[in-house]
Amino acid sequence: MKRIIILALLILFPKLINSQILKTVKNISDDVLEVVHKKSDLDKKTGKIAKKLFISSELKKWGLDNGFDLVAGKYSTKIYSKSGEMLGTITSKGTKKTISTYSLIGRKSVNPLLNAKVFPSATYKVDNTIFKTDRHSRVLKARSPSITNNNPNRKSLTNTYRKHLKEIEKIGGIKNKDQRGHLIAHFLGGNSGAINIVAQLGTLNQKKFKWIEELVGKNRKFIKNYEVDVIYKGQSKRPYAFKQKFEFRGDLRELKKEQIKNPTLKYIKKIDENGNTFYKCITYHKNS
Repeated sequence: MKRIIILALLILFPKLINSQILKTVKNISDDVLEVVHKKSDLDKKTGKIAKKLFISSELKKWGLDNGFDLVAGKYSTKIYSKSGEMLGTITSKGTKKTISTYSLIGRKSVNPLLNAKVFPSATYKVDNTIFKTDRHSRVLKARSPSITNNNPNRKSLTNTYRKHLKEIEKIGGIKNKDQRGHLIAHFLGGNSGAINIVAQLGTLNQKKFKWIEELVGKNRKFIKNYEVDVIYKGQSKRPYAFKQKFEFRGDLRELKKEQIKNPTLKYIKKIDENGNTFYKCITYHKNS
């Protein structure tokens, strides 16, 4: 406090300050500069430690429940299997999380991270696909900016969620009516983990929904931003309806042929920034 008063006097009454006070003020200034300099050096040396992430109790419990080891890094928390394989990373911003991961381990087994408990209000980035979840941990949207075809045969995979899920009721499904439907089909680059599986009416899964998937697969080089919106009612885990959406840059006759088979398919002509024509397509399916 005394030092602050002396500095104030120096500013307000410079002529009244004698040489002793000036000397004291100079010493104070030097002290302040020295402290700032030392603090700056300290920040540079310990910045990595100071910025190391804190792993919340929620995340620790999730890791423990799923048999994962979590390691805090500078910007994200790394997720490891018990055998030491890195499965992905998690970054948090408030209550929202982003999980970045990959679908397969050695092209033989589904990444166990994709079968773990789904985080609420999260974004999952899996290979070429993006999933968004709501506060009830239900997937609201699955999206592929471009369609890939590099997945191995689904029947050859181990640890798939379809094989784990013996009772459709566990995901809100109706026995003898629903199937374990992929939001992004495996042959379109979708994964075989729980994040990509919902209870879907069997006839829908095998017909209208599949017809659009086949249209997209057949014209994959002309398709951009294929996505599936999932609509729910209340807090039910079982989807009420689906919307399949995509941008089509191929032959319009393909869309017209599909529309005869599936009248719910709608499309609007658009022009992109380069003056090229494309069609914005959407189809709506009730899950009943």
